[in-house]
Amino acid sequence: MNIFERHARFYMEHAFDHPGDWDWFDQEWGQIQRAWMNIKGLRNALCLDFLLVFDRFLDRRNLLLQEIEWTSEGIGIARELNNQMREGQLLNILGNTHAYAGQSKKSIEILEQALITADYLKDEDLTLDVLINLGITQHRTGNIEKSIDHFQKALEYAEKNKDQGRKSSVLSNLALAYKDLGQTRRSIDLMEQSLEICRNLGNINHEAGLLNNLGNSYRNLGDINQAIIYFEQAALLAREAGNKRVEASAIGNLGSCYYRLGNMERAIDYLSQQLFMVREIGDRLGEGNALRNIGLAYAGMDDVQSAISYHEASLLIARDIGDLSGEGIALGNLGNVYRKLEDYARATQYYTKRLEIAVTIGDRRRQAVGLGSLGNIYSDMGKLQTALEYYEKAIGIARETEDKQDESLWAWNIGLAYEKLGDYEKAITYLSITVHYETQIGHANAESDRIYLESIQKKMIR
Repeated sequence: MNIFERHARFYMEHAFDHPGDWDWFDQEWGQIQRAWMNIKGLRNALCLDFLLVFDRFLDRRNLLLQEIEWTSEGIGIARELNNQMREGQLLNILGNTHAYAGQSKKSIEILEQALITADYLKDEDLTLDVLINLGITQHRTGNIEKSIDHFQKALEYAEKNKDQGRKSSVLSNLALAYKDLGQTRRSIDLMEQSLEICRNLGNINHEAGLLNNLGNSYRNLGDINQAIIYFEQAALLAREAGNKRVEASAIGNLGSCYYRLGNMERAIDYLSQQLFMVREIGDRLGEGNALRNIGLAYAGMDDVQSAISYHEASLLIARDIGDLSGEGIALGNLGNVYRKLEDYARATQYYTKRLEIAVTIGDRRRQAVGLGSLGNIYSDMGKLQTALEYYEKAIGIARETEDKQDESLWAWNIGLAYEKLGDYEKAITYLSITVHYETQIGHANAESDRIYLESIQKKMIR
């Protein structure tokens, strides 16, 4: 074993034994990068093990560009070594990473390669993992029926292998898919099945997460009081399990409930507790998220200066930890505040920076959001033709990535712009896209948007 291999193994052993030591990872990140640079030229099995050990850390710290680069190289090494097992595992990781980066189409292509490899190897564990990840990615793109198909197949494997843990995971993902189809009651039923399995297994960590998700479902039903009960249970159980991250999430969700109830002061109280907790455990990413949500609450109180202060603090953290995705979100929130102040020049600056980041990290969905936000600015200023240029680019990306949900969003904005221009024929064409999608998935706004579309159609008859 040469010096480079010893150096790499030193860091691998600590990472394997301490998978939640984020402070250590942050401090040693430079050395970990150096270790990879030194061993990747060896093109041996150690390189592949190194990538599997550090995958969790790169994910949690949102180091997507590095993970894509490293994993892509690892796949090449696995192929050189004819190690199809590692190739399949790394394809699964790479597909997931592209999904996190917003590159859903590419993610699906890579995960389908991973599925072919898993099927060839007859590795049912890997097949099950890839099916779950394909389902999650299809869900993100708005292809909910495809996502349900993948989850159903995954469920068959879990039941065949009597893998109750992953059966519970699949059921919870199915629940989230049905929730987005508007079938919230069915979603809750699936979540409760998953919850029962968790309780039988004594998996209180997953149970706390499911209670958190049930709270989200009842919040979406508008039953805020029931949601609060579940979030309180989730926080208590997570505290009992010592899972501070889920506890912090549940407490943050309690803050969001009070935000919806219009009780901004109580919302800020819970969100501030969340902020304290994530700082206590050194979760810088969670800290940035909490700061952003507090900023939104202050914006809801029309305390613009406090909102700007929290969004700027969130922006600083995102830049400090290299979280480009979080930086883009913070810039977008600042843009929203300045748009509300009708300071369109400054709002445009923030939206433009957000768009540049989305392009840099290759996040096609957020590129569409950035373009659409700029379209909103020009629409506010009455410059509808310019707004349409941005909206058309946004809907083009949604169609390219096969994101039906975002296509529906931008189609609606385009339709409204054409309505203002008096071009009712085009307005109807685009508004119909949204109404068709919402009707298909049972969206809560389907009926009201259909009535609005009919009102435009009546103008055509006149």
